[in-house]
Amino acid sequence: MSALLDDHGRLTKDEIESLPRVLTPSEFARLFGVGKSTVYDAIGTGRLPIEPIRIGNRWMFPTLPVIRLLGYEADRAAAEEGR
Repeated sequence: MSALLDDHGRLTKDEIESLPRVLTPSEFARLFGVGKSTVYDAIGTGRLPIEPIRIGNRWMFPTLPVIRLLGYEADRAAAEEGR
């Protein structure tokens, strides 16, 4: 994932549509403008607004709730629900 935000700190429509179905903690951190260690600390304390998914020893975040939390009710969100 390259530059995630436009000049105004927002995702572009193309970037929203190109996001994978799940995000890594690093990608999640970049979207929210925090460090990866902050995300892992929040996972450990349960202080996240979105429930992460644990797959083996890896943590992932479902993209659709992240998009919604960021205030995007974009075409991607509608398309995801239709699948």
